[in-house]
Formats: sequence, C-alpha cells, structure tokens
Amino acid sequence: MKLKILHISNDEKFIDSAIKMFSLNADSENVFLLPTAGLDKLKFVRSKEKSIETHPYLSSSYFELIHNFNPDILFVHGLSPKHIELLRKLNGKYRVYLYSWGADIFSLKKLNHLMMKPVSQSLWDQCHIRERGRLKNVLSKIKQRRRANTKHIVLKSIQYMGTVIQQDFKILQSHYQKETSHIKYLPFNYSGFVSSNDMLIANFSTGENVLLGNSASPVCCHSEAFEVLEKVNLTNKRVIVPLSYGGNKSYVQAIIEKGNSQLGDNFQPLVDFLDKETYESILGSVGYAIMPQIRQHAMGNILYLLSSGVTVYMDKKNPAYDFLIDEGFIIKTLQDLERFSFEKLEKDQMILNRRLTFDLFGDEALQNKTNNLVRQLALDLKHT
Repeated sequence: MKLKILHISNDEKFIDSAIKMFSLNADSENVFLLPTAGLDKLKFVRSKEKSIETHPYLSSSYFELIHNFNPDILFVHGLSPKHIELLRKLNGKYRVYLYSWGADIFSLKKLNHLMMKPVSQSLWDQCHIRERGRLKNVLSKIKQRRRANTKHIVLKSIQYMGTVIQQDFKILQSHYQKETSHIKYLPFNYSGFVSSNDMLIANFSTGENVLLGNSASPVCCHSEAFEVLEKVNLTNKRVIVPLSYGGNKSYVQAIIEKGNSQLGDNFQPLVDFLDKETYESILGSVGYAIMPQIRQHAMGNILYLLSSGVTVYMDKKNPAYDFLIDEGFIIKTLQDLERFSFEKLEKDQMILNRRLTFDLFGDEALQNKTNNLVRQLALDLKHT
C-alpha cells in the first residue's frame, strides 16, 4: 500500500523539483496543495502535474481536501507564518514532516542572533526604519517578536524533520531541547543544485573576478565582506555583487554607496534582473567567490560555484562550512583571504569539488534520498 503524502507549500520556485522527485517515487501517492485560486495564478511553480491542487489558503475547500485525502504524512515545506497557523488549527491530527529552508528556524527567538553579523544587522535595522518609517518599524518588530516568541510551540506537533544540512537541525535541537527531543531527523533536499551531467565535462571557470554573496539579503553580510576586501589586492579584479532581489531599496542603496566608497572602480553591483544566459556569462568571469554568511544560506549557489572550479571563501562560523569540510570539499576561509589574498584551487582540487557536488547533490543522489525518505517514513509508521 502506498504512503499517502500531502505536501503543504507556498508558491515557491523549489517546489517544482519536489513535485518531480516525488512523482518518480513508486511507493507514495502525493498531492501538492498550493494556496491559490488556480494554476494560472501561480508565479513560481510551473509544473502541470495532476498531483497539484489549488485552493485559497485556509478556505473551507482547503481543509476539505486535507481531510478527504486523509494523509499518512503532512509534508510541510517551510515553517512560514501561514503554515504555523495551519498546524495550530489541525492541532496534531496528522503526523507532520517539516522541511526547513533555514531562515524559518533561524528567526526563532533563541536563534535570531545567528542570522547575520553585527554591522550588517545594524545597517539592516537602520534601512528598515528608513524604508517603513519609525512607527511602522516598531510595530513590525513587535509583531515579529510575538511570532518568534510563540513559533517554537508548534514544534511539538512535528514528528519528523529535514534541513538543508543536518547541522541546522542540531543547532535547533541545542537551543530548543524540550520542544524537539521527540523529532526524528530524516534527510531530504530539493534537486536543482547541479541538475545536468553536462557540468561533468564543462570547462572550469578561469576568470579573475570575485562574486560576493548571492542577493541583497543582509544575511550576506556585505558590510563585513567589504572590510576584508579593503585589505587585499584587487588589481584586475571586479567585485560582482548581486543586488537584484532580497533586502529592500534602502539597504541596496546603502550597499552600493559602501561598495563605491570602499572598493571604488573594482565594485560592480548587479541591480537589474538578468536573464539566465547573461548571468551565467558573468559567472564565467568569476574565479573566486566570497560567502561571508554566518548561517547556512545560498547552498545552491555555493554548490554551483564549487562544481565550476571557483575558489569559495566562507566564514568558519557558518555551519555550512563545517558540513562541506566534513564531506571533503576544498573550501577556503575569510581568514585565508586576509592572510594570503586570492589563491586559485589546483586542478585536482577543482575536480574533487565537482565530483563531490554530483555525488552528494546530483539528480540521481537526491532522487535516491527522496526514495529513502519515503521508505523510512513508511517503516516508522508501521511501528507507530
């Protein structure tokens, strides 16, 4: 008998890969419930699989579908405010698997200090006030604190959990032992990190330019990275900083001003949305990437860069750094950059990083991980 899995998700770009992987699993029956009035209203999900159901969020038809399908597992994609509300309303009626993307758990009260570095946090707070006005910002912070203070309560209604890297789950457990002691960790990842075997024979990137971060999110800690880059030799290098999404207008403007002031002509912000071909052409000029985050973030970007032969610099405090090092990847630190300036990986190190990326995060590896997740859930339910 097939395991009945009902997927609860917002309209997110990663969900297409989940739809594909679970549709290829022969041991489960899957329905993806998305909170819209129809497929034509979806912005990011492009799949047309029959397993997709669309109903306005928390409407009578939304709950009717949940109860009629009567799932063995409620698979919740991300702990968003709406999903928290849903879990509270269901009040433990179904067994729940939560897949966390990172920000959803690091916004919890006890983990919030691990979101970003102090200078970036201060700049982000200032930009929030500038963008929304002081009163609105105060009210927004009060609302966020209330959510953060009560969000952990819903953890008690979750039986299984997966995170992008297991280190994130361990951090959650260490700060919320009472609320998570009953949760069983079962790994899962969306596909699409490195989705084509063509990359195995593609040329390595040989450029001299530097990529900083992946977006205008303050989690990228741009300010602290600029301080490091001021100390190293940037001759014949452009520091390319994607700022076309994430953050807000005030933050983007502040980063542009800082970049121009501290890096001068070496600074190249990307403020407009670029098509895939143009962006990949720019990435082709990159030989180095600086990812100064202190929490797991932009893993898809990091893995793509590693498979391309780019030398990646990370903060040692980032649990993703520990994860990648433990798996055998060659990663450099921000401290290495300050001490030795830019150093390219050797050819054999590039080959190793590419092979590890495909072995751990290629389509075949992640399909096997999905199949194993279904088997483990089914086995656990038998013994419940």
